[in-house]
Amino acid sequence: MWNQDSTNQAITKREQGVGKQMSYMALFDKDVINEKFSSGKLLNELLNNQTYTIEKKKITLDKNEILFHEDKVHDYMYIIESGICAAWKQGYITGFLSKDEVVGMHDILGNEESSLTIQALTQVVVWQFTKKQVMSKLMYMQEGLFYLYHDIKMFNQGLLEKEMMQTVGTKERLLTTLLKLGKRYGEPCEDGIKLPKIFTRRIISNYVGITSEHVSYLCRVFVKEGIIESHSNQIFITEANLEAACDMLSTMNPVNASTI
Repeated sequence: MWNQDSTNQAITKREQGVGKQMSYMALFDKDVINEKFSSGKLLNELLNNQTYTIEKKKITLDKNEILFHEDKVHDYMYIIESGICAAWKQGYITGFLSKDEVVGMHDILGNEESSLTIQALTQVVVWQFTKKQVMSKLMYMQEGLFYLYHDIKMFNQGLLEKEMMQTVGTKERLLTTLLKLGKRYGEPCEDGIKLPKIFTRRIISNYVGITSEHVSYLCRVFVKEGIIESHSNQIFITEANLEAACDMLSTMNPVNASTI
C-alpha cells in the first residue's frame, strides 16, 4: 500500500518507440510531460556534461538552516538529493520538499525575489546551480523549457491543493494531511509506517492551520477510534489504521479519500 509508485504509468508503446526527439504532438500529452520532464530527469540533465556544461556544487544544510529567504533576490536554484525541507511564506508552512524536488526554479529570473523561505527540517543535501546557467542550458536544449513548465505546474498544483484543504473541517483536514505525509515521508516499520519525528505537533498544526492544542486533541480522538497509533509523540499508521482512516474519510469526503 505504501510503496512509492511512480506518479504516472509507463507511456504507451507508440511513445516508447519514439526516439530521442519526441514527436511534436507527444509533447502536449500530460502524462508524457510528467514522465519525461520530472525533477529527477532535470537533475540528470543538469549534471550531464556531455553536451552543455554548467557549474554545480553539492552542499549540506544542517537541521533548521535556512537555504534562502522570501522577498530576497538570490542567484541559485537547487535540487534536493536527500533530506526534507519546509517551504514557508509569511510565517506559515505552504508545503514540504524532499528527494529530487526542485527548489527556487519558479523564481528563475535573475532579478526576481523569492516567494518562499526554505528551511531544512533534517540534514539536507542539495545540488546548487546558478539560475542564469540553468536557464541558458534549458534554452539550449530543444525541449528544455518543458522542465520549467512542469516545475511551475507542480508548484501551482501544490498551492491549490493547500488552499482547497482550508475549505474542509479540521478533522478531515488533519486526517488527510497525516495520511499524505505518511505516504510520502513515512519510515517503514512493522505492519506499517511511522512519521519522522520532525513532523511535530507544532509543524503539523502550522501546516494544517489549526492550533497545536487542537491537533493534540484530534490525535487522541484518532487513537481512540483506531485511526492512528502514537508512541513517544511519534505517529504510527498500520495497515489496519489505514483502512479505518480511509473509511472515515469516505464518510466525510469521498473525493479526498480517493486521493490517499
